[in-house]
Amino acid sequence: MTVHLVVVRAFGPYVKGDVVTAPAEVAEILAGEHAGHVVRVRANGEG
Repeated sequence: MTVHLVVVRAFGPYVKGDVVTAPAEVAEILAGEHAGHVVRVRANGEG
């Protein structure tokens, strides 16, 4: 399953409501200190 991230608290270059779709960026954010500033959502068209 592919996931995207939706920003719920602004950090770095991202503002609330931004959607992160690039797999490398998703992995980097989830592995870092800002993982709590996003929520995971299933990519459209899957499942």
